[in-house]
Amino acid sequence: MIPPSTTYRTPEELAAAPAFIHWTQNPTPDTDAHWQRWMEADANRPALVRQAQQLVQIIRFESFLLNLTDRQRLEAQFQKKLIEHNDSTPKKLLEVPIKPL
Repeated sequence: MIPPSTTYRTPEELAAAPAFIHWTQNPTPDTDAHWQRWMEADANRPALVRQAQQLVQIIRFESFLLNLTDRQRLEAQFQKKLIEHNDSTPKKLLEVPIKPL
């Protein structure tokens, strides 16, 4: 469930929330009741929820488990790509002069 202090200002922020994604894809009576109460607390929330649900349905989030070997391989590939990208970035872009005010 969402923490009471969480504020979502845009459909994109709400659509990125794991609890919201889970509820949108796998609703239950308990999660329906939770999100219904959350929407009733603010007149703008039902429209926000509808828009965020559309985003979740368009994006079609998928989750899957990786074994340790596959995870390590993917992390290594990611690190390699980061290093390659950093090496190909012109040094001028990395050097930002700092000027005193």
